[in-house]
Amino acid sequence: MSNKQKKSAQTPADAAILRQKAEEQLKLRSDKARLVSTTEADKLKLVHELEVHQIELEMQNEELLIAKERSELAEEKYTELYDFAPSGYLSLTKEGKISELNFVAAKMLGKERSKLIKNRFLIFVSVNTRPVFNQFLQRIFTDKEKQSCEVIIATEVNPALAGQVLPIYVTIDGIVSQNGELCFLTFVDITDRKQAERALKESEERFRSVFSNLSNIAVQGYDKDRKVTFWNKASETLYGYSQEEVVNKKLEDLIIPNEMKETVISLIKNWHEKNIKIPNDELILIKKDKSPIQVFSSHVMIENTGGEKEMFCIDIDITERKQADEALRESEENYRSLYENVSIGIYRTVPNGTILLANPALVKMLGYSSFEKLVERNLEKDGFESSYQRKEFLEKIERDGEVIGHNAKWILQNGTTVYVLESARAIRDSQGKVLYYDGIVEDITERKQAEEALKKSEELYRNVFDHSPLGIFHFDIDGIITDCNNEFAKIIGSPRKVLIGLKMLQQLKDNKFIEEIKKTLNEGSGFYEDYYSSVTAKKTTPIIIRFNAIYNLENEIIGGVGLVEDVTERKNKEKLQKALFRISEEANKTTTVEELYQSLHKTIATLMPAKSFFIAIHNRENNIVKFPYYFDEYDSSPVERNYSNGLTEYVLEQKNSKLLKGENNIRKNGIFKQNSIYPKAWVGIYLELEGKYRGVLALQDYENENAYNEEDVKVLQFVSEQIVRAIDRRYVDANLRKMVKKLSEAKEELELINKNKDKFFSIISHDLKSPFGSILGITKMLVTDYDDLTSEEIKEMVHILQNSSTKVFDLLEGLLDWARTQTGGMEYEFKNIDLFESSIKAINLLKNNAQNKNIFIKNGIKENTLVYADAKATETVLRNLITNAIKFTKPDGIIKVEAESKKNEIAISVTDTGIGMSEEDKNKLFKIEVHHTTVGTNNEAGTGVGLILCKELVEKHGGKIWVESELGVGSKFIFTLPSEK
Repeated sequence: MSNKQKKSAQTPADAAILRQKAEEQLKLRSDKARLVSTTEADKLKLVHELEVHQIELEMQNEELLIAKERSELAEEKYTELYDFAPSGYLSLTKEGKISELNFVAAKMLGKERSKLIKNRFLIFVSVNTRPVFNQFLQRIFTDKEKQSCEVIIATEVNPALAGQVLPIYVTIDGIVSQNGELCFLTFVDITDRKQAERALKESEERFRSVFSNLSNIAVQGYDKDRKVTFWNKASETLYGYSQEEVVNKKLEDLIIPNEMKETVISLIKNWHEKNIKIPNDELILIKKDKSPIQVFSSHVMIENTGGEKEMFCIDIDITERKQADEALRESEENYRSLYENVSIGIYRTVPNGTILLANPALVKMLGYSSFEKLVERNLEKDGFESSYQRKEFLEKIERDGEVIGHNAKWILQNGTTVYVLESARAIRDSQGKVLYYDGIVEDITERKQAEEALKKSEELYRNVFDHSPLGIFHFDIDGIITDCNNEFAKIIGSPRKVLIGLKMLQQLKDNKFIEEIKKTLNEGSGFYEDYYSSVTAKKTTPIIIRFNAIYNLENEIIGGVGLVEDVTERKNKEKLQKALFRISEEANKTTTVEELYQSLHKTIATLMPAKSFFIAIHNRENNIVKFPYYFDEYDSSPVERNYSNGLTEYVLEQKNSKLLKGENNIRKNGIFKQNSIYPKAWVGIYLELEGKYRGVLALQDYENENAYNEEDVKVLQFVSEQIVRAIDRRYVDANLRKMVKKLSEAKEELELINKNKDKFFSIISHDLKSPFGSILGITKMLVTDYDDLTSEEIKEMVHILQNSSTKVFDLLEGLLDWARTQTGGMEYEFKNIDLFESSIKAINLLKNNAQNKNIFIKNGIKENTLVYADAKATETVLRNLITNAIKFTKPDGIIKVEAESKKNEIAISVTDTGIGMSEEDKNKLFKIEVHHTTVGTNNEAGTGVGLILCKELVEKHGGKIWVESELGVGSKFIFTLPSEK
């Protein structure tokens, strides 16, 4: 613009002022006044005008210089704000090449700004999201309107992670320039939000399980057509509809009054199609009996794992709690409003702590009603964080010029603690003096709390893992052990550091073990029970291992876990029980005494060292000691001898069993031959025989003084009873032998009862150990860590306690029914009953279980099918057999209950289309000595006593029970009852 143009652009007032100032300066410059002629006066006037105009031009030139300086300063400030804004800014040509970008964008792309200019931006976009970006860029230049999209930027942003691509999720807003040659893009990093969305998806199923068992909060789920997808127990109580009644029913046909139906349908449709959320509100709905119910209803739209949106309604009955819930509703909506509108805070402060700028998000974040209230607070005098944190922040920004990702803990004016992530940059003048600080603040309180919760959860799991009574080990998809607890290392007999990293599929020698690992990695579970020989410790241990697969978020198997139980003690007890039973059998056989002694010796040798074993008999009348059975490593069988002072006589004198350890102790209590070898351990069991005889059963070991213990003495005392009985049976008179025989038979019956009792307790100890272990573990955690647990964790623990308690109750109920059949405690009322009515009762009781798996139960028993039986026992058998059929039938299967008349009896059958069973498994059924239980098709647990109870009840009626089954086809359980009388 020329001087003339600039001058003409001035207003009259500006020109007058400028003229006045020019006149004043010209007057100062005149050094003298002159008297001239009229002609000279005109010249001077013209000169005067020129001089005034020149001064005006000089003054305008000074103003232009000042304006230029201000413009350059404004440009410098704009550049600084552009480079260090919280978002990335980028300019692209029509060809997608980078024309210009700020510091944040360059940092996000992981390269220097100068190296990014003229590069195609598309190379930084992940392959999967490139089509989205191409469409986005095309729309910008075509429609010439603002456009948005989400893409993934894949770039190496961390030099320490060379070769690793770190995805960054961003939202991009773009608009075309005025000349249409460039487009301007704004980037916002949403990686944390995407990760949070993924974590939310992972926890969807866990929260569904929790919501299902809420007792006072009704939760319902609806698909896009408003059909019920979820209906918890509290909803049943609140609205009166059962889960079965609402399946495939629409919301408006259940609980919505007629006058609200159109509104509700419209609101749900808008939420699905336009993402217009339904606000929380108090509603008057209707129950099944058409009575009104006032609820506070909140709504959540969740995308399930299948990608379909589901609307969840959370309803609380506020009929009697209106006033209290009103306050709760206001608090909830305030919180919800804050949560839904939260954003990154932006601020500007000066070094003395005065706040110059704060956006509305930051004002709200800090709990102030307005910016005017916030600026009353000085950050240096009464800031939000501790003094040492603030000092550290200022020192770093003074030293480096910027702070990126500063973690801080802020205490707000109301006492609330929030965790923030803060980044800031110092803005300096031309002399390097700090003018102010520009920064951004992100509220990461929820992330911190989630991290703390995850840390506590991991600590809790590690505590259970390290102190579990079972051995636990983890392995990856290649069968390599990645972790194990100390109990597992103890069972195997090797240190953890040796076991971790073990390549089981290549290094183990046990093919059965390897096959179960492969089965777990392919099918999801496995089971191993055998004597396992460790390849690392050369130790053989009887163990049981239950394998389960570990899945990733895509439901793919990525490894497995094994739960290991050392059953050495149980195996030893079983071995002892078998040996004692064998001894008892041998004692009752009609064999010679010599054959009895040989059999006892052989059986005892399976339980303890018995290379040296003898039996001595003392005749009180002639005082002679005989040795009817003698077996020794070094000495030959001695002849009979007079009663003296040996170890045998020592036991006879004491009339009590003795355990001696150590050569000196043995030498002290008995005389040996001068050149004989002394044993290091000796045990003698006193035998109190009838009449004139008494005796001693003895074992000795020449190598190990700890060869025998007190438990061995107890076993030998039981053996001595068998010897006494056998000898007495052969030496007393006939009448006494008859009495002994009766006592023996009574003892055999008692032993059988004891045997069944042992089996009974074996079942209890095996099947109660797992649920009680869970109960004790959970209750211990509740006692010790209650204050640190969240309500969700407590609810989950209570749910586990409920499941374990239910399992224990079911087991005890079955065992007690079986016990009553064994002890005669169950009373029977035999009469003619209608089998059709009994079957209807059993089927109705199990109807829900079948419907949960979509199984159809077909009752083929006709009315007036009469049997002579106990009604309660008959229903118990039917209920157990139908329960088993449901357990082992896959979803959408069929179960048939039928009856067929035969001679003097009715054959009742329960047929399923389930998984069937092998011949080996069929042979394990109905036997108390074989505890056989299998999980169902939906991992349903069993007690293992149902079929045993059925057998007992059927046989009490004089009937029989058996099974016909084919693996993979199904099973048919049949039992008979007497026909009507």
